[in-house]
Amino acid sequence: THENAASDNPHAQVDFCWDLEYIQQNACFSDVYNNENPHQAWRAGFREGVKMALDRGVRPKDSSYLLKGHWKNLHRLWVWQMVGADVDNGLWAVYGARHGLYKTMCTDWDYINVRNFKYLNEMWENNKVKEENLLDKIIELGEMLVRKTNIPIDPLPFNAGQSKFFKKVFRNPDRVPTVNIIDNEIKDNEK
Repeated sequence: THENAASDNPHAQVDFCWDLEYIQQNACFSDVYNNENPHQAWRAGFREGVKMALDRGVRPKDSSYLLKGHWKNLHRLWVWQMVGADVDNGLWAVYGARHGLYKTMCTDWDYINVRNFKYLNEMWENNKVKEENLLDKIIELGEMLVRKTNIPIDPLPFNAGQSKFFKKVFRNPDRVPTVNIIDNEIKDNEK
């Protein structure tokens, strides 16, 4: 994982998918519920807000480079910035995604810290937002992000109905297909 990445490989410091020996598995092996509580949802969103903004694991020079990033990453990043009000703690994930993107693109924050869960736990404790102020904080971050990075989001995230509808009709971009031993074993077991 990224914790074991060679320190001289800047692309592998945050996400291990940039390691040449990484093998992507294009099947679902488990369900993950990263919105069990506000902290967990914020952390999941924050990490995605950081990682989806990176260019092969490295911070873009500025927002013009961000906007030229891989379209699949950008689409996923925009979804994290807008969608979630239809599920428990979903707006905390939206807040986290906007917070992570803001820290990455609008400050000199060391984005490598996104891999340090102790650091993120401390960040959460030191930057708590009250539930009744959450939507205002999301909108505030959205306004700053649009102004400073020109990203194509609305400061107001989708409401519950819009989020639910979006999830009904959206198709996540396919990943690059690869054939692995595990993929073949799954197909054999499905027969």
